[in-house]
Amino acid sequence: MMFIKSLGVDLKKIEECMGDPEADAENAILKAEQQAQIGKGVRGDVTILPTLVINNRQYRGKLDKKAVLKAICSGFKETTEPPICLSHEVETNECLNNNGECWMDTVANITACKDTFRGRVCECPIVGGVKFVGDGYKHCEAPRAHGVK
Repeated sequence: MMFIKSLGVDLKKIEECMGDPEADAENAILKAEQQAQIGKGVRGDVTILPTLVINNRQYRGKLDKKAVLKAICSGFKETTEPPICLSHEVETNECLNNNGECWMDTVANITACKDTFRGRVCECPIVGGVKFVGDGYKHCEAPRAHGVK
């Protein structure tokens, strides 16, 4: 629910679309969707219900919150994932162990390690509006004109 709300999706509309899950009646929307799945696209026919499709691919895995959320999060380009994909329930913060092997200034307490869903990237940081330059792994520094320390 939290993920759906974070996307700004109207939960009421989803519930209306699904209908009463306890009803012993044909769901017209589901029936139309089943017909639409036959022999179309590269993902193959949907033959097992419920079937979860993420980024036009059939999801194969456990249908639990954590596993499905991980599958959804894996579809984002690195560094573009929403904050929920970086929560401790879903991913491991690669920057916690040895600063992700990225550059770090221990005196100023700034780092080039940026946590992502897939792992981490080493990018020189922006501090006080000043973009540090370097490789992010062994070296980052403020441009000399700014003299940021």
